[in-house]
Amino acid sequence: MQINNVLLVDDEKHVLNSLKRLLESKPYNLLVANTCNNALYTLCKKEIKVIIADYKMPDMSGIEFLQRVKQTNPESVRLILSGFADIDVILEAVNKQEIYRFIQKPWNDIEIDLIITQAIAHYNTIKQNRELSTNIKLHNRSLEQTNKKLITLLSVKSKSLHMHEKVLLHLPYPVVYINNDLKIIFYNKSLELLYPKLPKPLNDSHVTTILPYDVVPTLERTIQNFNEVNYAQCKILNKEFFLKMIPMVTNQLARTPGCAVIFEQIIK
Repeated sequence: MQINNVLLVDDEKHVLNSLKRLLESKPYNLLVANTCNNALYTLCKKEIKVIIADYKMPDMSGIEFLQRVKQTNPESVRLILSGFADIDVILEAVNKQEIYRFIQKPWNDIEIDLIITQAIAHYNTIKQNRELSTNIKLHNRSLEQTNKKLITLLSVKSKSLHMHEKVLLHLPYPVVYINNDLKIIFYNKSLELLYPKLPKPLNDSHVTTILPYDVVPTLERTIQNFNEVNYAQCKILNKEFFLKMIPMVTNQLARTPGCAVIFEQIIK
């Protein structure tokens, strides 16, 4: 279960107490700091999703504090709490993307809860995107050797697709070739094992027999842009897979474009 750590930074005890009373029944884990330096120390120790800092703090301004947070903890969503008199400075910081939102004193209880909920959702989206990017890099490394073999096999200079089928049949990853009509023209034994209940052979079946519909646009883009290798992540039979799509020529004489898809299961 994810912990929604929310850090409240204010030197006025009654403000911290008011926010704690308001938010303690919500699905947040509330942490407090009465100075910016104490808050920076907390940020070194814990994963903080949302920070709410008062603009006027004794050791540095809330803006300066959140500028530092942007450098040290860029994924933490930064909110500033202040009165109307400081709004010009704060709006400038918002425009520079140094803070996510401005909460005006006195705050509206319903509004502040909604802002925090949106901020947590924003944080989760950023983190998921980062993890997906990391997964792509990791899977690229693990597929590197297989990809080298396939790129050689799928080169335009290859004399015939059929010359390489025996090699591809025994690769440890499921592999399928798709023509420009999005129909299966070849698949290896690993892919056959992945779909034991499907009637065989799969040749001439539409690609959606084995792949979800939301992957089709990426396949079409790969076939249309011959120099572009594409990636996707999808669920197949309740298992997560990482897909790499490599453009290829499926008919050497007619120079018909197509695509090879390599599957790798994501083990969590």
